[in-house]
Amino acid sequence: MVKKKEKKCFYRILLYKTIKKNKDKVGLRDMGRKSNKKQIPNAEKAPKYQAIPRDGAFKNLIFALLAVFIMYPPFFRGLFFDRELLPTEVGIFVLFVAYLMLKSQTKTHILLQNPLEFSLAAFVLVYVISVFAAVNLRLAIGEAIKYFMYFAIFLMVSDFGSKTRYRNMLVDAVILSAFGVAIVGIASAVGTVKYNGAFVQNMISSTLQYHNAFGALMLCAIFLCFSRTSSVVPKFKVLYQAVNFALFFGYIFSFSRGAWVLFPPLAVLYLILTTPQGRLDLLSGFAGMLIGAAVSGRAFYHIVTTAPGAAAWGYFFLGLVVSIIAYLIAHQVFRFFAGDRRREIIGIATFAVIILAVVLIFRESIMHLIPQDLLERFSQISLETQTASERFVFYKDAFKIIKEHPIFGIGGGGWSSVYFMYQSYLYWTTQTHNYIFQVWIEAGTVGLLSLIAVIVSLIYVFMKVYKTERHKDTRIIAVGAAISYFALLSHSFIDFDLSLASLSIFLWTLMGLINSFSQASIMPAKSPAKKAVCISLSPTLIMLCYILLAVLCTSLFNGYLYGQKAVASVKTKDMVSARKYFESAAKYDPFMSSYKADLASVLNAMGEQQKSKPMLDRAMQFAENAVDLDPYNSKILASAAKVCFAQGKIEKGLEYIDRSVKVQPLNPVNYQQKAQAYMVVADYYLKNKNIDEAKQLLNKIKQIPLDVEKINKTVMKPVEINDETKKIIQQAEDILKTLQ
Repeated sequence: MVKKKEKKCFYRILLYKTIKKNKDKVGLRDMGRKSNKKQIPNAEKAPKYQAIPRDGAFKNLIFALLAVFIMYPPFFRGLFFDRELLPTEVGIFVLFVAYLMLKSQTKTHILLQNPLEFSLAAFVLVYVISVFAAVNLRLAIGEAIKYFMYFAIFLMVSDFGSKTRYRNMLVDAVILSAFGVAIVGIASAVGTVKYNGAFVQNMISSTLQYHNAFGALMLCAIFLCFSRTSSVVPKFKVLYQAVNFALFFGYIFSFSRGAWVLFPPLAVLYLILTTPQGRLDLLSGFAGMLIGAAVSGRAFYHIVTTAPGAAAWGYFFLGLVVSIIAYLIAHQVFRFFAGDRRREIIGIATFAVIILAVVLIFRESIMHLIPQDLLERFSQISLETQTASERFVFYKDAFKIIKEHPIFGIGGGGWSSVYFMYQSYLYWTTQTHNYIFQVWIEAGTVGLLSLIAVIVSLIYVFMKVYKTERHKDTRIIAVGAAISYFALLSHSFIDFDLSLASLSIFLWTLMGLINSFSQASIMPAKSPAKKAVCISLSPTLIMLCYILLAVLCTSLFNGYLYGQKAVASVKTKDMVSARKYFESAAKYDPFMSSYKADLASVLNAMGEQQKSKPMLDRAMQFAENAVDLDPYNSKILASAAKVCFAQGKIEKGLEYIDRSVKVQPLNPVNYQQKAQAYMVVADYYLKNKNIDEAKQLLNKIKQIPLDVEKINKTVMKPVEINDETKKIIQQAEDILKTLQ
């Protein structure tokens, strides 16, 4: 009997090893979890799971495409513009529909089953609701579509990431993408690659074309790479150290002060949360990167800012080699302190003391190693800099908008539509430079509370994973994903990083990775004490929704393409083609005000030339539609005014001119435009002997300085009337004297 039992036990162990080796084929979620060990003795079920290969290839294809859609967006201007954003949205929606088809085949529903999933779904819903309160319908629809895209990525990453193999590949996809962006940025600085906006004012912006966003991406990827370094086998650690050096090099020469300031607290938090192995790799890795950058940074920067050339690559690779060597040496030194908490604390303290001592003793030599521009940038880290002062003005003006629209906000893109009305002085920015204020403006207090719920629930989910996860490598990745998430999120509180859709995709990918750990931790499948709350969503219904979104984005992209053709036709003065293309653009994207305003101008010019009343009537109709779609746009209002004046609708034209000043009261050009329009109409009345009407308009021109003076009492910097406006005002005063 004993021998039989031993034999039976031997076969069970053999079966367990076989299943563990092929765990992804078998479909088990994580062989390291206790809850899954119960499935191991079920020997008769193993062939059944292995007999479904038809879904495996399709599933792997979906995963591969998901990884591609996560990786490539930063290389196309961060998906900030419709030209790159709309096709990507279509692609991701089609991919998500394919993913839902896979779910339908396996008769699996989409389950929202933890606080993070609930809060993110609510956040998307809030942006849908804000469309109905939007001041600019096109921008609000565009923003809502983006959040549907992010949510689709989150769900797919959460699902695929539940398997260790897929999760690690997704982490590598984010790291590889950031590494590619770093290399393009460095290559642009050297002169090897020509990418518009990648190296501007001696700062690396790379493919994101904005140095602060690039710095935030590098900061995010560095911590994720640290976690991956700790979770791979020793022979690959050097490879990840090399990647991290490139990320660190880009991070330094992004000259992003916000990203620089965030590194120390995030590093301390990482040291506290990670495992002993994670602490060992962070300290040795950071020491290696710092030494490598110190050796090569000054010479590299001097070359790229004076005479860019291949020699700069030599210094970059010199720093890379030094970084790896220093990492290997530091790794061996720090291993002595690893394993015991007290020894680790002593080791970290010793490391800090040594660094401080080296800085104090060799201060002058160290200063010589650091580029002068870098030192000046460091010295300017203060709340009193011009950039910081401007940001506080933006936030102050943002709060003025919030006070008038506190509950549901003014829809996506609302800031760029109305901020001119609330300015403390004249400045030009389409972004609030603060994600909290952006959400608060666009989705109101309801949206802000939803955002807070997302952050709190993510912390809750992470802490559940952190407390229950016993596998060290898994725990390290969870910590790395969480720190990377907060690196990107916290930087977005002082800049507009998340307005670049590619960085938002990274943020939601990181949330998906953290969520992928959570299922076993938060929701035990068979818990008699607690019944899990979950919402089951039918894949068919979600599929229908995303098919409609894909069709909508395709239509909007066609509108964009026709709009570009129309603009090109206008430049060549081919009005017939311009009219045709603008009509198509307005048809495919009926929410874009500029297409209708431009079409109105083209139709009005052609109608006057051909003396066609139907064409003129259509021009007026499109002009009014453009104003209805974008009532706070001074350019749209001015364009509509021109159409009105051309058709003799003077009162309506003057109304639009007055509104253009009201929505942008600090722009001197608008007062010049008003003075010119009123003077032209006054001359027309004088020629037709309408003296009283002419006097009224001339008096309004004369009133402009008083209107400006009244505005100047409420703003930080006064509005100055330009010389052309002053001439028209003087001319109006002279005419009034002759009429008395």
